[in-house]
Amino acid sequence: MRICPACRLRYHDDSTECLVDGATLEPITDERVGSIVGGRYAIEGELGSGGMATVYQARHTLTDEQVAVKILHPHVAADEGLCERLRREARAAAAIAHENVVRIFDQGETDDGAPYLAMELLDGPSLHDLIQEGPLELGRVVSLGTQIATGLARGHDLDVIHRDLKPANVIVVRSEAGREVAKIVDFGLARRSTEERLTVAGTVVGTPQYMAPERLRGQPARPAADLYALGVVLFEMVTGRPPFDADSPMAFALCHLERPPHRARELAPGCPASLDQLIADLLNKDPARRPVDAHEVTRRLSAVQAPASRPPADWRTTTLGTRSTILTLERWRDRLEAFEEGLAAAYPEGAPEALRVDLESLRAKVDELGVARAEALGAQGRLGRLERELQEGRGRIGHAVHVLALDLSAARARRRRAEERLEAARERQQAERTDWLAHDGALEPLRSGERSPRREDIDRARSAAAALGAWQATEEAAQLLVADVERARSEEEDLGYQTEALRRRLAQDEARFDAESRQHQEVIDASGKVRARLTPELLALVARLSRPLADRPDLAERAAEPRR
Repeated sequence: MRICPACRLRYHDDSTECLVDGATLEPITDERVGSIVGGRYAIEGELGSGGMATVYQARHTLTDEQVAVKILHPHVAADEGLCERLRREARAAAAIAHENVVRIFDQGETDDGAPYLAMELLDGPSLHDLIQEGPLELGRVVSLGTQIATGLARGHDLDVIHRDLKPANVIVVRSEAGREVAKIVDFGLARRSTEERLTVAGTVVGTPQYMAPERLRGQPARPAADLYALGVVLFEMVTGRPPFDADSPMAFALCHLERPPHRARELAPGCPASLDQLIADLLNKDPARRPVDAHEVTRRLSAVQAPASRPPADWRTTTLGTRSTILTLERWRDRLEAFEEGLAAAYPEGAPEALRVDLESLRAKVDELGVARAEALGAQGRLGRLERELQEGRGRIGHAVHVLALDLSAARARRRRAEERLEAARERQQAERTDWLAHDGALEPLRSGERSPRREDIDRARSAAAALGAWQATEEAAQLLVADVERARSEEEDLGYQTEALRRRLAQDEARFDAESRQHQEVIDASGKVRARLTPELLALVARLSRPLADRPDLAERAAEPRR
């Protein structure tokens, strides 16, 4: 296949020049390049490909905005479970609506049935690329790490777990103000903790180098598993290498299960003690011993003393091509006008019947294309208003969830501290009981009448009484701590209930948007089908109308000249 670099129309290999723009055609190896996905996303080039999908640079034909379109590979698209995972990525990531999570605009299926996502186009290197150059300076570690934790926190607040956090799934872009912004991507493995698992029983989905021990044992993913992965990511950012040395996925799995990790300060002596301890806490093999949630990680990272982070002067971006913003409909109209003038000049007495029919057919098809486009633009405008309303709602609910989540995080921390104090009190309680039993046992000969009391027995009795009093005191203290734990747990449950109510409201808003937007999306899809049907017909008409002008250089040049 060949493609026009100006209007992105596709031709067969035997064509050399675009009939609309006169531009020299370029070869393409991917047949999706130049196609229209979802009736509105013009695929312009490939950005990257992985085991599940290929990501393309595309342009929205109705708004002229550049986006990224992720399309599942054909051999993967046949697996309904993986297709559902991609659809879940759209729902999960779109609902998160956070600066540090890639924004998902749309989802659907291509004409050949492959699921796709349309998302924010990110222009920057991955965190993996940055780490390959060596350890990051402390300011960048704190800044980027805090942003990643913040993005995870919003996802966890909305009950979404990533399950495959790693440096390759974090893209670092530059904001308009010039600061580095971390964007978490690839929520294809994300799921809500309340959703049924879609993987086959006994299988583990993710990247072994970043998987928490409990995940490797086949336990369900929980927020603590994402925090463990974040600990691995922070370790790499600080040291430039992973916390374990291994040469295979199985070896990495065994390390995460059995071996204690290196401390970051062993490999990076300049790492502050507070950051070193945070990483160690995140890499604790017991999920109950890790930070209570991502909000705690954010607080602890923000407290690390580090110089302000500034993007390097030689900021690297990915290669994103720029395309003409003139839309195909305008080019067809220009070509129609050029043919009308050319045929009028070539045939002053009137063009032959066949050419007049072709010209009239060209005019009718361009008009039909214009009507379809106008309908699509109207639907896109209405859809845009719905999307803005939804986005505003997401923002309001997201802010409310964030405020509650901060209180919930503090409640979790209070409950954990109360539980730790209660555990310590119960250990003291057991020790005091053991001490009393030892003292009381020394008085057994007196109780049994084996001998008469002696002076030292009085001392033993007093010690036993003191031990009994100490045991009673620890019992009373433990009861007070039990009450503290129950109060903290009750507060946590109340805040969790309020947060869950907001999650349900957000889910209702998402469902309402899906229902209301479906008819507008159908109009846009129908417009895309009209364009797909008309394009080869228009090209055939242009080819026939061009032939009689080919022997007239002056007219042929006029007919081939692109207009603005």
